[in-house]
Amino acid sequence: FMVTLLALSAAFAWAQGETAISLEVPYGASSVWTAERLLNARPMPLPRADRGRMEPRSEEDLLASAREGSFSSPPGRPSAGITPMVDNFLFDPRRAGQGARSGSRGFGSRSGLRPSNRGLAELDFTSSRLIPEEARYFYPYSTVAKIFFHKPGGGDYVCSGVVISRRIVGTAGHCVYDPDSGFFEDWLIVPAYSQGNAPFGVWEPSYVVVSGSWANGDGVPNDGDFAVFAMWDNQGWGALGNVVGWLGYATNSLINNELTLLGYPANLDRGQRMHQVATGDFDCCLGGCPIYGSDMGGGSSGGPWVQNFGEAAKGQKKGKNKKINRVVGFASFGPNDARWMFQGASPLTSEFKAVFNKGCAEYPGNCSRKGKPKKP
Repeated sequence: FMVTLLALSAAFAWAQGETAISLEVPYGASSVWTAERLLNARPMPLPRADRGRMEPRSEEDLLASAREGSFSSPPGRPSAGITPMVDNFLFDPRRAGQGARSGSRGFGSRSGLRPSNRGLAELDFTSSRLIPEEARYFYPYSTVAKIFFHKPGGGDYVCSGVVISRRIVGTAGHCVYDPDSGFFEDWLIVPAYSQGNAPFGVWEPSYVVVSGSWANGDGVPNDGDFAVFAMWDNQGWGALGNVVGWLGYATNSLINNELTLLGYPANLDRGQRMHQVATGDFDCCLGGCPIYGSDMGGGSSGGPWVQNFGEAAKGQKKGKNKKINRVVGFASFGPNDARWMFQGASPLTSEFKAVFNKGCAEYPGNCSRKGKPKKP
């Protein structure tokens, strides 16, 4: 009943010109998630779009518009002295992946095409699990999370997300809200997840905000398929960003960039390990959303697309795009034919800034203006 009221009020708010709608979330989601439910949660299907609808817009026009009104927030580092709990398993790791088989169809699952570095879209990319897997314990990989949630009347699902400020997690709008039925529920955020292991514990949101464009939309492509969670602190750990660090974000930077795509795709390692794709090959545009080469499928929804990902080496010179570890988009959709091998994302615009700021304003200290956690 409450979700129905919120959905109706959200529609009214959007009609009045609001750029975001939100939901307060009571604490206690972790108590409803049994090991069996976590194991059997299905990947949220990656919405599909038709590449035949590519818009005849020139790259020059898109780059010109992208340079106008850009905004970014700096990344933050985790506080010193945080030790990951390497033996903290949410379920028996020997059964990991069994629950992802149902509904885990992704790239190559029906076409017989084996994932490689290029599909029919002819967009180049490289694709790999983390090597070594223990890299997830360290920044910036530690900021990437697997998200468990329940869709009323639809079952348990998983998406991907990323920490983007002290108490803020970003993901796709379709991982939190259905325009026809309203908000989902019982979200559980697990940073650096792998095969049932939660090295930094589990975290719950206190507040969720989704863009008005997604709430009032009719599927993908949609230039507002993004959302943020404001997070409860975890007893004994404090604020999430102080534990794992956070990535910054940059608006209007999705076009013509070199990106690292991160997430938990069910078609690769059954969604039980963090996966990464490196790509700079793009095409434009589906509903204002560029597509990049990728072989990640369902479950990777909401995963971050990051420019200048990683740690600079001594002596490494910065290029023209100097902003490191900035999220420029969240995985939103894939092709309606798996053989094309691409993913699309919504450009982060002023609407995303409004969504982000609404999550920041929920509680003092959710976000840091300087973008860095307090030094120990």
